[in-house]
Amino acid sequence: MHENNIELLCQEAERLLELNIDLLQKMLTEPKVLGDSNAQLFDRSKAKKRIEELQGEQIKISNKEMVLAIVGTMKAGKSTTINAIVGKEVLPNRNRPMTSIPTLIRHVPGKSTPYLHLGNVEPISKLILLLNKKIETVDGKQRVESLRKDKEKEKLLDILTDDWLKDNYNGEVEIFKCLSALNDLVRLATELGSEFPFHDYSEVHKLPVIQVEFSHLTGMDNSQGTLTLLDTPGPNEAGQPQLQAMMRDQLQKASAVLAVMDYTQLNSEADEQVRKELNAIAEVVAGRFFVLVNKFDQKDRNGDDADTVKQTVPTMLENGLLSSERVYPGSSRHAYLANHARSVISQGNQLSAREGWVNDFMMMAGCDEEDLADREYVLKRANKFWQHSFFDRLISEVIQAAHTKAAALAVDSAAAKLVQNSESADEYLALRHQGLQASIHSLQTQIKDLIKDIEEVAACQQEVDKEVKFVMGEITHETKKLLNNAESKLEKELDKYFQEGKRQEEALNKEFERHSKHDKNNRGESDKRGVFGTLLGAWAGNVGLQSRDFDPENPEVKFSEHAEAMQFIKKIEESVISILAEKEKEIKPMLTKIVGGH
Repeated sequence: MHENNIELLCQEAERLLELNIDLLQKMLTEPKVLGDSNAQLFDRSKAKKRIEELQGEQIKISNKEMVLAIVGTMKAGKSTTINAIVGKEVLPNRNRPMTSIPTLIRHVPGKSTPYLHLGNVEPISKLILLLNKKIETVDGKQRVESLRKDKEKEKLLDILTDDWLKDNYNGEVEIFKCLSALNDLVRLATELGSEFPFHDYSEVHKLPVIQVEFSHLTGMDNSQGTLTLLDTPGPNEAGQPQLQAMMRDQLQKASAVLAVMDYTQLNSEADEQVRKELNAIAEVVAGRFFVLVNKFDQKDRNGDDADTVKQTVPTMLENGLLSSERVYPGSSRHAYLANHARSVISQGNQLSAREGWVNDFMMMAGCDEEDLADREYVLKRANKFWQHSFFDRLISEVIQAAHTKAAALAVDSAAAKLVQNSESADEYLALRHQGLQASIHSLQTQIKDLIKDIEEVAACQQEVDKEVKFVMGEITHETKKLLNNAESKLEKELDKYFQEGKRQEEALNKEFERHSKHDKNNRGESDKRGVFGTLLGAWAGNVGLQSRDFDPENPEVKFSEHAEAMQFIKKIEESVISILAEKEKEIKPMLTKIVGGH
């Protein structure tokens, strides 16, 4: 019944995961739903990352796999902790950073010899080819020369041949060689000014996988799924800033997290970086988060005891992420060496001092090479240091419990990711909905204001049209009146001209008035008239004003020459034009006054 329920839960989780992935895909393909800005709550890059996470959950659900991420700072003891859990040295320990890219260590019952499947080797092969070309350049040669000045760094150049690169590695020695080479390749790429292709290993199914039987899970029921450890790079590994983002990404994808903290460095800056990353994913790993406070064996008489550590560590994290019951003070080194020794003896074998880890065990246990022949004594010492490692509770409450409930925890992890995705998408879409509603409301208000403005403009237009019509009526009336009056006067002037044949009196009067305005004497009108009369008479005689254009009494005008006739016609034309021009001058200011007055 229990197994059936788990199966039903897995099926439902897979269905919901598929629905969520489909929703995110539609949000990506639909134009203008998601933006490209990383400042937004939910953008295209975040949607793509979320799809990767949910697809990873699909794989874990289908395999009923619970992924426990091991995270910690450089030299906090991540690799040693994993070796202690597995019971073998599947991950190498060196005095420099070792985790170049995340690596999965999967429990496979009966797999006594560890086996590494690298799989995605093409990006690494391309990098090696690129680096070989780069060292032939001027800049590359200078960098190589600089490397050769440091004996340790000079060794990095040995990995530029790809004879070590293959899909599969069998046994601890080959695995050690592969992982060490990968780590050195990361360092060499940095030294030569290139980047390791970390992005090609961002998805779970592209990560290197080590398959091996965990000694503490031997003989346990595997029907409810399996446990896989995820060795993540620390934020300060090999000076690679990309690894911090990679660690955050892998923590987000893990089913649960085991943080390895250094007892001697609990308040260090490096541990602070890890705490920030853990706080950032607090909601996702809530209830599935554990802390191993490693190197507790280095406690001196002034150091905090186990109970104090269990109470102190949770306060370093926010939002109630961790309870004291999930804090495990211990020693990964003691646990690994003791467990490895117990495993060898349980198989009926004897420890050999030719193996490096055995020398470490002898130093820890305080025995010599002769003591190794006494397996009972060695087992007794191993059991003692196993107890001193305080690893029993961690193994039973975290590792074995995680394996037993792997399927259920995988579903729980998927559910947490679904909730997170739902909340993020819902919050984003709600904000977009509010924004659209606000935009619609604003648009409706603007439309109403615009309609009101149009109505007001129309009303103004009517008033203006009415006013213009009235004014135009007045202007037309007054203009018509003016033109009629002008036309009447013009007709009289023309009639007079053709009756008399001259314009003498009017011209003389105008000249008289013009000159009289400039007279500076105070003489009487009669005096002015007498003086100017004489002057005007003389002037008129000079310009010909006293002569007529024609004799109106004579019905016929005869000319001896055509030129004389044309001159006669021209004179009459000029006089008529002159009369018209004078009337036009009189009309213009009056028309301007009429129009300007309205």
